[in-house]
Amino acid sequence: MSFLKEITSPDFEAKLADLRGNRPEIETLGYMLGDRLLEWAHSCGVATEDELRAASPPVPPHELRSIVAAPSEAVFLWTGIVDAMNFMASYRNHSDVENPRILDFGCGCGRMTRFLGL
Repeated sequence: MSFLKEITSPDFEAKLADLRGNRPEIETLGYMLGDRLLEWAHSCGVATEDELRAASPPVPPHELRSIVAAPSEAVFLWTGIVDAMNFMASYRNHSDVENPRILDFGCGCGRMTRFLGL
């Protein structure tokens, strides 16, 4: 199972399915993006669709986003997803299940950590 599928709540998934069923442009995105539709949903979708935003952690204010990554909500959320996926892939590749060790890192305004605790 992919990281994005693991972190997608049933509520978020249901709201995305409802949007796909009722909005031809989002259904088309599903065909165009395939498995990457969840990347769109957790970034651009949360930034533009009230239904998806309601099923997600709050997005930090513009002032905070602009000093951390990008002021645009969609870019801020997408870069957080990509970095979280890379972080988790690295962790899985290098973790020792018998003796797990986790490096503590600051969470700032939650650009990456918002995807780790969904």
